[in-house]
Amino acid sequence: MGRLIILLLLALLPAAAAGGTRATFIDEMGFRQTIVIADNGDLDVELRARGRLIVRDGRAYIVEERLTGPLVTPLDELEAAAREPRPAPLPRSPEVQAAMDAAMEDLEAAVDDMSVPDEGPAVPTASRPRPSRPALVRRDGIEVNGRTGRGYYLPANDFQGEVAFAVISDDPALAAIGAAFRQGLEAEKIIQRLTWEGPSPPPETDAESLAILASGTPIQYYDTRLRDVERAAIPSIPLPAEPESGAALRTRLAAEAADDNAPPAPERMASRAIFAGGRLYLVAGNRRLLSLAEGESSLTSHDLGEPVLDACVQGGEPLVLTGATQGATAWTLRRLRAGQWQAERTIARENDEPVALACSAEGAFLLTSGRFLDLTQARAKILQLRGGLIQALVTAAVHVTPQAVFVGLNAGEWGGGLRRIDRRSGQIETIERNATAELCDGPLNTACDPVQGLAPIPWRPNCVAAAIGLIHMLAHGRLTAVCPDRVEQLYAATEGELEDPERAREAARGGYGSIAFFGIAATGDDLLAVGHNGLHRLAADGSATHVPLPRFTRVDDLLVSFALPDVVLVVTGINGRASMSGAVPIMAIR
Repeated sequence: MGRLIILLLLALLPAAAAGGTRATFIDEMGFRQTIVIADNGDLDVELRARGRLIVRDGRAYIVEERLTGPLVTPLDELEAAAREPRPAPLPRSPEVQAAMDAAMEDLEAAVDDMSVPDEGPAVPTASRPRPSRPALVRRDGIEVNGRTGRGYYLPANDFQGEVAFAVISDDPALAAIGAAFRQGLEAEKIIQRLTWEGPSPPPETDAESLAILASGTPIQYYDTRLRDVERAAIPSIPLPAEPESGAALRTRLAAEAADDNAPPAPERMASRAIFAGGRLYLVAGNRRLLSLAEGESSLTSHDLGEPVLDACVQGGEPLVLTGATQGATAWTLRRLRAGQWQAERTIARENDEPVALACSAEGAFLLTSGRFLDLTQARAKILQLRGGLIQALVTAAVHVTPQAVFVGLNAGEWGGGLRRIDRRSGQIETIERNATAELCDGPLNTACDPVQGLAPIPWRPNCVAAAIGLIHMLAHGRLTAVCPDRVEQLYAATEGELEDPERAREAARGGYGSIAFFGIAATGDDLLAVGHNGLHRLAADGSATHVPLPRFTRVDDLLVSFALPDVVLVVTGINGRASMSGAVPIMAIR
């Protein structure tokens, strides 16, 4: 705590003398880190770990932008919590433990595939001595974006070449930036101590590195380089919300720890969201149907007597498919009319499994692993599929035309891609195109692209738009146009400009670094797609507009927003079943 106070004082003194300053750092991948120093010495430092460090009136805070709004926590309270003894961890639920065991098996398999020489019996991680770092090599006169400093490098070894640790400038005009940069590093260490889950304490920065960082301003830190320094009038930096108290912080940390060790709430794992009759309906992770109207403070659970497999909207009314998830002899189609759920028809199972229920103005359709059922008539028209089975590892999206059934499959990190079923023959065709022949390039790659939604393109009546989205450590996604004579990229976006040319080119093709899309619909003459950063509207002339995600409200364990006019947004974690994705937004068209 003492060292933190000293760093605060060191940071504030030069900052007050420097006036308003905005410094931008950027790394090789194109990620930006901004440091803002106000006229009165307040600081706003973007952190690589999470959130921002704001120093206001001499006190430091961590600010996290959450879906429900900003969370402001005093840094000294975080540091105190990090130093307190932690209670024994709660036993994990069987579901969480099974998921962790599976992830560990995947990691061990990946390690086994690597060519590593036999080094004798394994030593438990906790008892291994931490290797000492080799001495840093100093070189003077290193230039970084037009600024010169002292460079310190980790020497090359058998595995990699020489690595830059830091380049330090002695320019007094940059002193306030250096102090703020170091204060951000100190805040990140406190966050790391609080969130560390390893068997031994997190590694500490050695004395030599600390002395180097304190000797001037880092104009480079590993691959992050100082690019721009702007002077501007910045009177002060406000806090976006009232800070939480120490007691509230500890209560929240305890609740989050318990939540991490419990199976996710069913409403957090919604596979489908629809909107009908002024209500949002969800197919929850436990195969129950939940609903909510704007302004209600709790979810309504609909007891249909058996599991809910899927749902869609037909004729302005919610339509659901129910039945046993395994071994069913039949499924039931149910419609909500006059407040009552009525069984509309029974569908005999033929040793197949349901994939998705789809609705259009004409009626309802059911796709199973082996059949396509046209339910628009009193007697269902059944088409047997040819060329394999249709299976969805996570979710499926279906779009029906008079000639074909398009099936978008979401298999997480294993892609999924798009299938086309001929409505005359039942023949299944895989629709794909790799324009560059690179491993995971698009515009539509079966092995790498989960298709999260399908919609007709209003200005191309014979074409279908596929929404592609994956977050697996990094995000990638695009909107792809699938036409009778071609498959081409329709739209891709990033969260700002990317400095690295190769990364920018990859993101422009919908590769890593681009926005992941998790739903799409035709609304009037436009396409509306929900990405991990908000709503994107695409017009016939190719123009696109973006609306950031609004604030979400927590209702029971569901995060939901009725704030936008065209859609209701819901947060789901279902993609985490087959990728390292966190919670993402899906949409129900109003």
